[in-house]
Amino acid sequence: MSQIFISHSSRNNAEAKALSEWLITEGWDDQFLDLDPQRGITAGEQWEKALHQAAGRCDAVLFLVSADWLASDWCRREFTIAQGLGKRLFVLLIGGTKRSDVEAHIKEIWQLVDLSGGTDHGAAIEVTLDADIKPRFVYFSQSALTRLREGLKKAGLDPQSFPWPPADDPERAPYRGMRPLEFADAGIFFGREAPTIEMLAQLRGLHAAAPPRFMAILGASGAGKSSFLRAGILPRLKRDDRYYLPLPVIRPERAALTGMSGLLESLWTIRQQFGLGWTRKQLTGAIETGASALLPLLRQLAEHGQVLDPEGQAVAPPTLVLAIDQAEELFQSEGREEAARFLSLLHDLLQAESPRILALCTIRSDSYEHLQSAPELIAMPQRTFSLPPLPKGAYRQVIEGPAALLKHSARPLRIEPKLTEALLRDVEEGGAKDALPLLAFTLERLYADYSADGELSLQEYEDLGRIAGAIETAVDQALKAAQTNPKLPQDRDACLKLLRCGLIPWMAGIDPRTNLPYRKVARLAQVPEEARALIEHFVNHRLLAKDTDVQGQATVEPAHEALLRQWTKLRGWLEEDAAALSTLESVKAASRDWVAKSKAQTWLIHAGGRLEDAEALHQRSDLAANFDSDDRAYLAECRKAEAERRDSELRQAQELAKTQQQLNEQQGRVVQRTRVGLVVASGLLVLALIAATLAWRAQDRAENETKRAEKSLTQAAERALGRAQEKLQADDSRTSAAYLAESLGYKSYQ
Repeated sequence: MSQIFISHSSRNNAEAKALSEWLITEGWDDQFLDLDPQRGITAGEQWEKALHQAAGRCDAVLFLVSADWLASDWCRREFTIAQGLGKRLFVLLIGGTKRSDVEAHIKEIWQLVDLSGGTDHGAAIEVTLDADIKPRFVYFSQSALTRLREGLKKAGLDPQSFPWPPADDPERAPYRGMRPLEFADAGIFFGREAPTIEMLAQLRGLHAAAPPRFMAILGASGAGKSSFLRAGILPRLKRDDRYYLPLPVIRPERAALTGMSGLLESLWTIRQQFGLGWTRKQLTGAIETGASALLPLLRQLAEHGQVLDPEGQAVAPPTLVLAIDQAEELFQSEGREEAARFLSLLHDLLQAESPRILALCTIRSDSYEHLQSAPELIAMPQRTFSLPPLPKGAYRQVIEGPAALLKHSARPLRIEPKLTEALLRDVEEGGAKDALPLLAFTLERLYADYSADGELSLQEYEDLGRIAGAIETAVDQALKAAQTNPKLPQDRDACLKLLRCGLIPWMAGIDPRTNLPYRKVARLAQVPEEARALIEHFVNHRLLAKDTDVQGQATVEPAHEALLRQWTKLRGWLEEDAAALSTLESVKAASRDWVAKSKAQTWLIHAGGRLEDAEALHQRSDLAANFDSDDRAYLAECRKAEAERRDSELRQAQELAKTQQQLNEQQGRVVQRTRVGLVVASGLLVLALIAATLAWRAQDRAENETKRAEKSLTQAAERALGRAQEKLQADDSRTSAAYLAESLGYKSYQ
């Protein structure tokens, strides 16, 4: 992994080589130099593609700017690529190049140093290039090199990384178990160099962007998001104090604003660091009022955080970094009202032009949808950074890196090579799921139990139960220790039963939206009193983590969410109670919403079978004890609303039955009338049929009489014609005609 990229004109190879050798003597041996036969761009490579990849892997780029560099399109292309990737840019003037020779946009970088200026040139750096027969000698200003050294350190590129162990905690354990690494653990944060460099580059781009500035780090449970934020990113941003001022990390838990790791506590802590005159009451009032009251205080903080650049010039106030760890806790049933207020306040703060504020949060990938669709942030653009599982090749660093840092300390530690290989095999066989937290837990136990002789061995690993058995071994040891306590049951099964009611539902639950288990922070006072002594034994064996909240009350939680999946007994309990725990969480979430909406009846969402399931929880004393007064009042109102609904449905059913009866009676009367009408109609129909028959018969007789009359007339006419013809034959036409007319007239008359 090249940490520093050296950009130069090919005409300045000697100066580039000399600078590279100086960097190596100062401890920066992790660098990329094009003419380096090992790590440069080899013959035949596509230059621009290889350059882009090399620059992408580096965290800072040093430009040796000369007249030849300024005249080179390729060199300027390198500058554009590095600037686009968000890298730390250093301009080093050589060959008599003046500041005035450099364009303004090139001077707007992290640091500009004149290596060839001044008169304090130290000893020559001897370099030999392949094309040279004789060595060349390069001189650099010593004061300029000193400023460059300090500038590189200020940019977070100290070759010694972060000191370990910390000066204020010399006995700090190098393996932290399932707890996330903290700021003080930056020196033992191994295996994430590439994502760290990429993330810092993206944050630099976000720093330069217009508001709002919001970045979410996504990853599966157990990927190491919290350690990445706390020990990887924030310590490096704090070093870069010219541009960033990180506030203490906010963890929402059950009170995102007022909790022991809430916004109020974060502001109060940094107020003490800078000696600001805010009172706690003033901070509380500003948070309650909103962004309009809080922004002036944050501007004051940013102004106090101003520093000088490497050249001693005043710079703009730094960007305030609001870091929120485990943001999925903002969407749990407990603390939902404060979480909504926190998100609304965060939205308003991020819109401000001054001071610059950048929100950086970690959240499980399976919970990001809730953050993305949160009503308070719905219109705000969000950038995301995906943190994948730790690469297989990085586990060796996680195992051996911390021990190597103790090599020259008062407590040196050696890891037997066979142990490393066994750990790597077990990680490989176990797969990626929970591999990192399980390895961390195993190493912590190995160090705690076996490091007194300065060595960790394979045999000790076997005795521990290897990775697969490390958690179960710790559970067994905690139970055995508990059985020596006269206040606790001596029977193992009785102890496990007591442990179950001490853990569930106080420290472990089921998210009703995902049906996945999640850990919870419980006040020790909430845990059943008879189980508290047993819980303390599990704290002592690092399976549970104990802390104190702002009210001074002890809190306890599982050391890591991986325990809910990898601790066989606990996983089985959660599977058995999954439906009940999901119902419990849904009731608590609904009651919080109901209270937040002024107890409006429209927010009573449990009814029917769902309400019966919720009420059935009262039969489980261990679960019912988790209900508070609001939850009980909510269920009572749901039952009341259900009774009213059923009464209303009964009244409606009775009214419907009555109406139906009336309709039936009315239909009966209609049917009776219809029957009478049918009888009358039938009689009339019969009469009509008789009349029709008689009429038909009369008509038939009339038709027959008509036919007979017509026949008689025809016969008479035929006889008359016959007589007329006889007369005509007698040639008495007039007599015949008269006779014919007379005959016809007579017949017509007839």
